[in-house]
Amino acid sequence: MANEHGTDDKTRFLVLYLDANKKPSHISNISKILDRSERMIQDWNSKFEKGIDLQEIQKGRGLKPKVTKIEQKRVL
Repeated sequence: MANEHGTDDKTRFLVLYLDANKKPSHISNISKILDRSERMIQDWNSKFEKGIDLQEIQKGRGLKPKVTKIEQKRVL
């Protein structure tokens, strides 16, 4: 989600973590900077440390179908 300056929260996290040398616990406590939970900040930090690009949307997002493909075929 982009803020009024046009940067998203993940980019702001990376700037604070890399350039300002802030710890994830400190970043999550600064509610005016990022409106994210401490758990989400820790998750971003963990992914960053593993070399995962935070800007890419990961698989598995979105609403799962409530009707199976077999049920869809039966209805058709």
